[in-house]
Amino acid sequence: MMLVTHILFASISIFYSAILLFTPSKLKQEINYMLIFLTTVSGIALALTTPVNLGKFCIHGLIYLTYILIVSVVAYSKYAKKITG
Repeated sequence: MMLVTHILFASISIFYSAILLFTPSKLKQEINYMLIFLTTVSGIALALTTPVNLGKFCIHGLIYLTYILIVSVVAYSKYAKKITG
């Protein structure tokens, strides 16, 4: 069940961050940050409770975090330009 929850949070987070790129807003950014937080917490809980190869978890987690970080920074940049004119 934890794996399904984690995959759901991660998938929604990736999809939502792509939407955020095209229509940035403060509320959408806050929702995106919450989704990132939930994905990270569920991933940590999954890694601590599931005895599998942590290397695989770390690689996928780093890829996810890299993508989310880049998209979040670009979206924030677009939002800042939008509100400053």
